[in-house]
Amino acid sequence: MSPSRTRRIQIGDSWCDVFLWNGEHHVGEPGELWEILADVRGEIAAHAPISLLDLALFAGAGDWQSLARNAFSYIQGRFGDEKARLWRSDTFIRKFVILHLRRLIQAGDLAVPFKMAQAVEIDDRSDGTLSIETPEPLINELVSTGRADQILRELQTVADPFSLTVEMFADTDLPTAPLVTAPSTEGPDDRVDTVGGFNRPDILIVVLGKRAEEIARHLGPPEWVPAWSTGQAPGRYAVKHFPARRYPRTASLGEATIHIVHGGADLPQLNRYGVLIAIVDDEYLVDGSIRKAAVHKLDQLTSEKGVIRLLAPALPRDRPARVMSARNSWIRYGDTGFQALLDTSTARSFFWSGNPRRALDRRIADIIIGAAVLSASPGPLSEYFRSSASDLRVPLLTLSLEVPRQAGGHRFEWNSAVMGMVSEAIWSDHSGWSRGFTPFSARFGARWLTQHAGFAREGVVAVLEAKPDFKRFARSILDGIRESAKGYRANFVQTGPVPQALSQVLEFPEHVCGVGLQRDDRIRNLALIGETPNIRIIKAAADVGWAVVRYTDHETIRELLTAERRGDSVVLPREIQLSNVCRIPHNRRLATRGIDPRDVIRLSEQQVDDLRQKGRDAFVERIRQYRAAIAENEGPAKYVVPRNDIADAAARGSDAAAALLRQLEREHSEQLRSPKRWSDLQTAWSVPPDGSIRFVIADGRVPVVLIRLVPSEVPAQNFFIVDGDAAVPALLQSQVFEVWARVTLSRSTSWMSRFSVSGTFETFPVVPPFELMRQPDGASALMLGYSDKMLYRLARDWLTLLSEDPDFRRSAEYKRRNRLRDHPLRQELDAAILDVYRLPPNASDLEILERLLSTNDSLQTSLPMRENSESAGQGRWS
Repeated sequence: MSPSRTRRIQIGDSWCDVFLWNGEHHVGEPGELWEILADVRGEIAAHAPISLLDLALFAGAGDWQSLARNAFSYIQGRFGDEKARLWRSDTFIRKFVILHLRRLIQAGDLAVPFKMAQAVEIDDRSDGTLSIETPEPLINELVSTGRADQILRELQTVADPFSLTVEMFADTDLPTAPLVTAPSTEGPDDRVDTVGGFNRPDILIVVLGKRAEEIARHLGPPEWVPAWSTGQAPGRYAVKHFPARRYPRTASLGEATIHIVHGGADLPQLNRYGVLIAIVDDEYLVDGSIRKAAVHKLDQLTSEKGVIRLLAPALPRDRPARVMSARNSWIRYGDTGFQALLDTSTARSFFWSGNPRRALDRRIADIIIGAAVLSASPGPLSEYFRSSASDLRVPLLTLSLEVPRQAGGHRFEWNSAVMGMVSEAIWSDHSGWSRGFTPFSARFGARWLTQHAGFAREGVVAVLEAKPDFKRFARSILDGIRESAKGYRANFVQTGPVPQALSQVLEFPEHVCGVGLQRDDRIRNLALIGETPNIRIIKAAADVGWAVVRYTDHETIRELLTAERRGDSVVLPREIQLSNVCRIPHNRRLATRGIDPRDVIRLSEQQVDDLRQKGRDAFVERIRQYRAAIAENEGPAKYVVPRNDIADAAARGSDAAAALLRQLEREHSEQLRSPKRWSDLQTAWSVPPDGSIRFVIADGRVPVVLIRLVPSEVPAQNFFIVDGDAAVPALLQSQVFEVWARVTLSRSTSWMSRFSVSGTFETFPVVPPFELMRQPDGASALMLGYSDKMLYRLARDWLTLLSEDPDFRRSAEYKRRNRLRDHPLRQELDAAILDVYRLPPNASDLEILERLLSTNDSLQTSLPMRENSESAGQGRWS
């Protein structure tokens, strides 16, 4: 900044700002800056309207209202209505409220702590009302000091450009009538729906149990509301959690509310709600001693007979919900007080009809919110619950959505939608549902309120007897996977009943289906089960010549069907329940995940050439080529540089860095901030230790795929960085590590299976002559000692083959990475590594896993990492 544009200030002076525009620095108080920029305000309003609005407010400019509307329209055009409403309430108006309150507190006009101002929340409702929710002590102080009317008038001035009306509420444990209003409006219990013309009931969801809390984190506003054949449909819902935990706030709120009460909060008055839902852990319902802790709340909920009462089991991750099992005596022999159980197990069904990219807990939350709004809206379902007393032993509420329908482009498929309702808890002859053969079933339309606005969907909702038929359910999953699998070879054949030796070790023996898979002349007996198998179950199956797989383990099932699986006598499934697996201290920093794309700025090859021609700025020297895939990059190279390097260079006066920042802001609205994963960024830009090579491993790929990274490259976050010598490809591409990687993959219904630093690499037992050597900066390298000369030679030969043999790199064997293990050198190397782990050359995957588990247990407090100055591999593990 030139000396003519600097200003000396001291404590007590008026606030002085710096405004940057088109490479120019303007310094002064807000009013001065407003006048200085008079000639370019129109240009700023077009390209940076939010910055101009901020300046206008502090300068006291008379036309700030039009600038506010312009800023709102700018965000609306670039990011949509939802983001614009969020900016208006959470950024613009909320900031004004907090600033005004802090000034009053600073001046001594309000006797409350500063944190009270920060606790203010803004609800931007669809009826044009802004609800300002403040802590009760703060609203009481505003009223008692006579400041309430004053602040409300000033807030109304800020809201006027958007044609909004302001209300102020006390944020107590539950909403009450507004304490301050301008102008006066109806209380929350008298609100009238603007779409259907009916008094819409609110919804109360009570959360009981640890697993229920995990699911409740994902509860949010409904993405769709039902449109029954009557044409009535509710509008938007506001969602609020009690007690007030820092859950993500909703951006778009409406007249009706969904209140979510967590374990420690008292229940509100229940008769103000139309629907009550309890999300409850299995243990609260089936274990008498634990249930006593929640019995009072459950009794409160079920005693309110004037509302719809639903029970949503908090679906366990590793097994079926006992509450929906035929063995549950609480369900079988007593009136639960709930009108129906909600089938949350459809969330993990192969036929799930919701968003397939969502994780299990988010799917369950979608089911709960969908059932809530269906039950709360006037239509056949609410009429059924309010007028019928079900005689079903276990009435089960289930729902399914059909695929999106565009005008004239889709015909509703009843059977397809109904398949989305079958689960481990229910199977029925759905062909008769549409003809009224169930206690209740109905079609509904779904009007989307979020990103799918403009689409319509149709769905089915039903109440029927919980009659699980796991065998038919499991066979339908096999049929579905077979139809979608490539290279299918196996046929299904009849097999005898599941052996008793296997079924008796299952916690849920009623959730098992036996089937024979025939390929060529060989038949493999497979048991599909409802629970995640542990070592005991897998061994029991192996002892009687069976394989056992959970029905959700689609990858293992597909491998068995398509001959991608090795012909082991014992099948080790991908989904397996492991106990007592701990991180080994000396494995710390064995692997580091690749760079987070939010921590770097991507540059084109042309941009890099231009920067290098302009000079040798320090940040230019830090530019690296970006490795985003295993395959060698095709087309123009891509480059990256750390964001903080650009910011630091610009702060030091680099014109090239400053110009790059302006370009990014103009083209992509890029915002510089602190790195998300600073340590990963440092590792990616570091130099491997002396005597070691940098490798990267593809995330989630089993068998393991790795490549050697050149010094000028940094890897994307779908890789893991591992430094070392020939030990890295020798050990991490071995059968031993493949078994460990397979069973420690983190799995999700929403995304590909993934490795993790803590779950896969830091738990893997590394034994001599393989060693982890720590560097002075804390980094580590996986090295191979010389004590086992044959293993050392094989490892070096394997590294040479992978890195330097051009014929091998061009071979189909190399390109089809899952065939690498069939190479004679790899097989010889695997036998040597099995010997290191005291296993025979023909060890099964199960034997390998058992040895690794026992070794993990023994290494948790032993084998400290060697320092770099020590020689590696002088001992023999035993």
